[in-house]
Amino acid sequence: MNMLASSQAAGEALPTVTKPVILVVEDDPFVRGVTCEMLELAGYQVLESTGPSDALKVMAERAADVRLILSDLVMPGMNGLDLAHRLQQLQPGLRTLFMSGHVDRDLVQRLSGRAAAPFLRKPFTMETLLARVADAMEISPTLRTLASSCPV
Repeated sequence: MNMLASSQAAGEALPTVTKPVILVVEDDPFVRGVTCEMLELAGYQVLESTGPSDALKVMAERAADVRLILSDLVMPGMNGLDLAHRLQQLQPGLRTLFMSGHVDRDLVQRLSGRAAAPFLRKPFTMETLLARVADAMEISPTLRTLASSCPV
């Protein structure tokens, strides 16, 4: 009898596997709702934020839980890049995935200067969203840099 079968026979609860917590920062209620629903259907725990100031409040309370920020690039009050910088000060190494339906040349230029900054163009499918989230969470940019510089 394998360990899984013996645990079930003994009436022990199977361990639950939870996916990481993602903070979605999006000022458009429809886009935020659909995005959060897609992530939840895939098993992720999702925290919703209506914009940068709300995201800062959420992170002040839940920084230790959040593994990924999925943030719009263009929002009122603060752009996604500046927000990510502030949030990474609260939790160094925090992974970020940016999304946008707009092309702001200054932001795109700043984004392209960031090492391994994943980007998701709106509108997107659930398949594309989940693939980009998986890519963004796979390994931190710092570890990617270290791994590429180590001899094999």
